[in-house]
Amino acid sequence: MGEGYLKNPFVFKDGFVELPAGPGLGIELDEDAIANKIDHDWKNPESYLQDDDSVVDW
Repeated sequence: MGEGYLKNPFVFKDGFVELPAGPGLGIELDEDAIANKIDHDWKNPESYLQDDDSVVDW
């Protein structure tokens, strides 16, 4: 439940996940751990067609 991605993974208590108490959404990503898991060079496709500059959706 977030192990390897969150600094403080979710905790089960009595069959439920305790709500995070931190600011915002209550979670903090472990960016160092995530950086080691990402090994691709993915790029979002262009948002416009080169032919007529119309908007494309993927």
